[in-house]
Amino acid sequence: MNNQKIIDRLDRAAFASMFIYAAAANTFPICLVKMSEELSFNLTQAGLIGFITSFEQFFILIFSCFAAAWFGKIKVLKTALLLLAGSLFLFSFSSSYLMTVILMLLIGLGYGFLEALLTPLVEDLHPKDSGSKMNLLHASWPVGVCLSVLLIGELLSRGVSWRYIFTGLAVAVLIIFFFYPSSRKISLPRSRTDFSHMGEILSQPRFWALGAALFFAGASEIAFAFWSASYIQINYGALPRAGGLGAAVFALGMIAGRIISARIIPKIGMKKLIFLSAIVGFLASLTFFLIDSLVLLYIFLFITDTLKKYALNDYPKYLDYSHKT
Repeated sequence: MNNQKIIDRLDRAAFASMFIYAAAANTFPICLVKMSEELSFNLTQAGLIGFITSFEQFFILIFSCFAAAWFGKIKVLKTALLLLAGSLFLFSFSSSYLMTVILMLLIGLGYGFLEALLTPLVEDLHPKDSGSKMNLLHASWPVGVCLSVLLIGELLSRGVSWRYIFTGLAVAVLIIFFFYPSSRKISLPRSRTDFSHMGEILSQPRFWALGAALFFAGASEIAFAFWSASYIQINYGALPRAGGLGAAVFALGMIAGRIISARIIPKIGMKKLIFLSAIVGFLASLTFFLIDSLVLLYIFLFITDTLKKYALNDYPKYLDYSHKT
């Protein structure tokens, strides 16, 4: 039987990992304008960095199940944290675009394994109460985004170099690494690499329809999350503080979307909520070209992410293949 103290310690480590993952992942977009000025790369090159790391994480999410089966989730997560801490520290010494790309690829490796294994780790720790614990875990993401972007925006506005910010993140990640107990102190279910139902799932039209919807919803989210801070600083001539506030408002919309969707589903049903949020979200997004003030932009970011979070939460639940086992 696992010691409850060890389980509680792993819970706290997982929540802290999700928090620092959110903080680190949203630091680059907030610092982007300052970095591009200092390292002399343009916005196209900056977007390419985001594309490369996202594409990299796609393959890591697939490979992670094999890594977890071979080495165990805790060992892989601790290795990912060490890699992330070292990469963030080295990133603070970036002196060229090429060096930035290489180090972002290493940082992306750490991100990928954290994203892939934190949720199943918590699910393994609480097989009888995974829902509430995973809600707490996932709540750490928007909280991490809100607090980090506000702090980073304020620091940049006060003249603190983005290099010191990445160094501070590296130290925080390293501290969280020591939160984790040894994998020998706790027994977890062995990870499986079972793709036996993959062909059956891919053959169903519902998978492709909802998968495409999730693809575009995710694309719109990362577009605003990645570019909103830079857009605010460049288009409105604002300080990084204002860009950080825009990212924070976007994250608050994420929180609101999770809370409101959970309350609405029992009343109108999941399918209706998915379609309504998709249609209203699309129509709301068309108003972006009419926005001419920061206040309206903040309102837009909050509303669109609130609507989009309905869909992002509900698509995976609607894709229920449990009856195929």
